[in-house]
Amino acid sequence: MQERLVLQSDYQEKGEPIPIVAGVHAIIKSLKTTINAKDLTYKHLKATSIGECKDLEREWFPPWKPEDSYYLKSLDRKSYFTICCYWKPKEEKEEEYVIGNIIVKVDKNNKAMNYFCNNKFDPNQKEEEQVVNAKNNFGKTIAYICSIGVIDEARRLGIGTKLVESANEYAAKNYRNCVGVSLHVISTGKRAIGLYERCKFTKLFTEPKYYNMSGKRIDAFCYAKSFDKPYIDNNLIVEFLVNFLLKKVKMIVRKLGELIKAVFYIKKAIEVS
Repeated sequence: MQERLVLQSDYQEKGEPIPIVAGVHAIIKSLKTTINAKDLTYKHLKATSIGECKDLEREWFPPWKPEDSYYLKSLDRKSYFTICCYWKPKEEKEEEYVIGNIIVKVDKNNKAMNYFCNNKFDPNQKEEEQVVNAKNNFGKTIAYICSIGVIDEARRLGIGTKLVESANEYAAKNYRNCVGVSLHVISTGKRAIGLYERCKFTKLFTEPKYYNMSGKRIDAFCYAKSFDKPYIDNNLIVEFLVNFLLKKVKMIVRKLGELIKAVFYIKKAIEVS
C-alpha cells in the first residue's frame, strides 16, 4: 500500500471529475434520503465489507488500485487495523454500508520515533536512524495512518474526526508500548490539515515531493500526536530481562568451560614434565 493520507477532493484539479465507483452513492440516490449521524456506527472492518472499501479507495485515491491483502491484514489486527463508519439507513432493516474508513499500520519503523521518545526531531535522518538514535525506544511502536476517507454525501457530520479519535483510542489501548500516531498529509489539503490540527496533532516537518498526483509531485506535511498514557506491556520488559540474563548465563558457562579446559591442559602438562 502506498502510505498516504488525503481526503477526497483535496487533490482534485479544478474541473476534473471525481470518479464514482462505490455502490453506496446509488443507494443514497435510490432511497432519496440523506445521511443522519444517528444512523452511523463505528466498528472494525468486516470481511464482507472489503469489496466496498476497495471501491471507496479507488474513488478517493485514483489511479491507485487497492489489493485484498491490505484489508485481510486488518482482519487479525496484528500490525494493521481498519475502522469503518457504517451507515444503516432507516429505510432498510438489515443492510449497512461503508461510507468512510481509516487504515492504520502499527510498527517501530517511523521517522517520528525520536519525537515521541525525546520530544525532538531531525528530519534529515532516515527512518532506521531515527529508531536507532531515539533513546528509551525499546519495544516502542507508533501507529501510522495510511489512509482515511469519507464520501461527499456524509460531509460535516464529524465522521473524519470520529474515525481519527477511534483509531487513536484503539491503538493506545491494544498495541503494546504504542506511544503515539503519525501521518502524512498533502500540503494543499486544507480540510485534512484542519482536521488533524483540531484533533491536536503537531506538525513535525515537510517531506518534499512526497505525493505523485497525476504526474505532479506535491509536498507532504508530517503530523504526529503522542498518547498521554500508552499501553505498556510489562510482559515485554520481563521477556527482555529473561533473555538478557540467559545470554549472560550462557556466556559465563562458556567462559567457565574454557577455564576448566585450560586448567586441565595445564595439569596434564605439569604431570608430563
